[in-house]
Amino acid sequence: MKFCLRYGNREAHYIEGVKHLFALHDRTKGMRHLKISATKNYKRGKYLYAILKLLAGDHVEGMNLLDVHKWRSNTYVVDKLWNQVKRSLHEVPIIKNSFYGTNMILIMPPRACELNKLENRCSRCFYYKEMARFMEFVHRG
Repeated sequence: MKFCLRYGNREAHYIEGVKHLFALHDRTKGMRHLKISATKNYKRGKYLYAILKLLAGDHVEGMNLLDVHKWRSNTYVVDKLWNQVKRSLHEVPIIKNSFYGTNMILIMPPRACELNKLENRCSRCFYYKEMARFMEFVHRG
């Protein structure tokens, strides 16, 4: 693994980021590795990093990362990515941070969007529902 990290393997940085962030509870190292993975265009890394940035309150960076690949208008690709990320996090213990909910409220969409139907996303509720989907996963444990 050290060899892969040294030579900038994007998937290795994703795995290392997940390990440090969720299993070892080292947010700084975990986010650094996920950022490298995202920068190297590893889509799972970019998606997870973007969602975590949104939940941490860095809405501009999180939204920009999700918009790079026009994922807001192609929810099929996002759903596929989400399933891959969810599978990679299946056995990982994730602790919900208290500020996640607060940061979701800050970008809550209008009432016209059905917030309880996470699979139906429009351009107004896309970011919120992606955050909600992650939170639902964390809550189910």
